[in-house]
Amino acid sequence: MEITIDDFMRRQPSYPRVTEPDKYYLALAMHLAKLWDSSSVLRSLSDAVRRDVVLGVIGYFQDVEADSGLWRSFVMMHNHLYGSSLPFYDRADDYVDYELNLDDLRFVIWYTIEGSRYENATLSPLDAQVEQLARLFYRALDKVYESAPNPVDYNLITGIETGAESDAASVLELSRWLFFHSFLMPPAAKLAIAQSRIEARKLIESEPRDLESKLEDLNDRTMLNHPTGPLSLSIGDWVRLIASAEMPEAKAGVPERAHKFYEQFTAATGGQEIAFFADYDALNQFLVHKMGWNEEPGGIMPELSAHGNFVILANRGKGILIAPDVAQFIAHPGNPCYDRQQAKLHAHTMITKYGSCPIDLVRYAFSHHLVPDAALPCDPTGRLLLDNWDFLARLYQQGLYTHR
Repeated sequence: MEITIDDFMRRQPSYPRVTEPDKYYLALAMHLAKLWDSSSVLRSLSDAVRRDVVLGVIGYFQDVEADSGLWRSFVMMHNHLYGSSLPFYDRADDYVDYELNLDDLRFVIWYTIEGSRYENATLSPLDAQVEQLARLFYRALDKVYESAPNPVDYNLITGIETGAESDAASVLELSRWLFFHSFLMPPAAKLAIAQSRIEARKLIESEPRDLESKLEDLNDRTMLNHPTGPLSLSIGDWVRLIASAEMPEAKAGVPERAHKFYEQFTAATGGQEIAFFADYDALNQFLVHKMGWNEEPGGIMPELSAHGNFVILANRGKGILIAPDVAQFIAHPGNPCYDRQQAKLHAHTMITKYGSCPIDLVRYAFSHHLVPDAALPCDPTGRLLLDNWDFLARLYQQGLYTHR
């Protein structure tokens, strides 16, 4: 595998300017690449993916060497949300927050590979080869951890006041680098970035005037309209975390007044907040005869007529949501559609397949322990999914998780 200076520098905050520390960390990246080439670990991956993994690991290493705040913000926020520094791994006795750790490398390697794929959860973060590669890299990085030069350009917030108008351009430049080039953001934002590249190609082919400014505007809209990173936070939230450890604002609580559809639904179900329907006719009959909606020619919401296995979930503040093709996964006492075998094979798609299930239903089903048979393709025991479902929903659903 070859890593060129251009491959490396495009990941650096100082690009295209090359500093002396940059030369050191490029040489270190090449060393890791040679170590991997000499091993038999994860050799089925393409050179492009393996290069991304090495550069992701070096990015993480530069970040903890400089204590620049990006990795710190992830660990801090994960601990705030879930009470642990990392997903998946029990805290090792020698784990030290914000310093070089074996389990950090395991996560970065898995996360970077996962971000290169469009079929999610086929590689386990506990895979033995992921751990072998992490150990290989850890031994090399640990040898130089105390002597490596400070990558000064990784001191991301130095001299920047995030709320100051005079520093707005610097904050915007930092945000662009974080979203598109840092080791932590792009793997999670792969769908948004891929879509922006399609739109950029169309722009280039149309040869408009002011092409450069239009491409810059496209990138900025992508960055500002999509959350990113493994915790699906807005780029503004990430910058505030890095700069001042400021946690994102909590969502509003439950409103005092119930939504009218919530009242209609719970009245029709005797107080239940969830109901299941095998086919469209049963769903339509419930909406018309139980909830009192006006009957329509062709039925209410005829676009759903080709689907089955419906779930209706009521929310006091939002009303109701209707989700097709998921009732077979939910082990609720009142659900005649539940199919345990289908749940074992496919219930994970509620989380791993983008947009396959409304996030409020995902939260309800998993938090109420209604998907006991769900398991990731890479972990038939189900523990990885059931123990980390909210983190995985953030990772795989991104904007659908955040913009609920």
